[in-house]
Amino acid sequence: MAKRKADRKTKTKRQDSKLIYIPFIVLGVLIVALVGFTSYSHPVFSPASYISSSPAPFKFFKVNNQNYAGNSTVQIYFISWYGCPYGATDSWALYKVLTQYGTVNATPGHSLSEPNIPFIPALWFEGYQPKPNSNVDFHFLYIYNENLTATPTGVPVNPTNGSAVTIGLQEIKDNLSFAPWIYNLVKEYEVDTPIVTTSSGLNDSIAYSTPAPHIATLIIITGPGGTYMEIGFVSPMNPDVIGQSSATAAQQYAEQLYSQLKSNDITNGSVKTMIDQGSQVINYVISQVQ
Repeated sequence: MAKRKADRKTKTKRQDSKLIYIPFIVLGVLIVALVGFTSYSHPVFSPASYISSSPAPFKFFKVNNQNYAGNSTVQIYFISWYGCPYGATDSWALYKVLTQYGTVNATPGHSLSEPNIPFIPALWFEGYQPKPNSNVDFHFLYIYNENLTATPTGVPVNPTNGSAVTIGLQEIKDNLSFAPWIYNLVKEYEVDTPIVTTSSGLNDSIAYSTPAPHIATLIIITGPGGTYMEIGFVSPMNPDVIGQSSATAAQQYAEQLYSQLKSNDITNGSVKTMIDQGSQVINYVISQVQ
């Protein structure tokens, strides 16, 4: 009889000892579930997901494996115009990236507004000097004025008859004569290749897809790992995040945001995220061509 009681006590102790672990198992399950939910609700940002496998607007795509830099450097080319909302959007991420590799001179400005886009605060680049140990160089060219009515030097442009396309290409040929391959790439992917669907449902080239045909803002990055191109603004950036209702407001915000960016103290969380993510995409492409 005593032995049976002892066995029951031993069995009870074993059951009790197992019960001790139940709260820890439940806690572990809850932690795993919470981590999974957090990851699902706030997925990790992946710059690689913003690279297109074929030519497309608003995403970088690989043009070829050619190293147009001709050496071990990375060359970044930014072609835009002073009033372009997309160029204005790109300028903030570009500035953040370039300050890692050199000294950037820029002036706050703003774009014009378009039917579905407000006035966009901008940085207009004026100079770049790489750091002594940097292998990243930067070239910029503005081919039209703020209103798309002339080149920066005053050559008249009629944005409704298509002359802006021809004149824009000529500006690239004249001002980037040290890199004639750029003219060929811009002509191929902006003028000759239909890569967008217009409102009429027809495929068209970027340059001729708007009521005012012109060469659109683009970024080209080339190096030992090949050449990438992006037309428009860098996804996942969104012009509306920094858009303003008037030119005056856009200019004021450009000056404010420029000061915040230089001190790494951007107060608007959405704007900070936009610039950070845009710069991550550009840095990712740089890493691919190095």
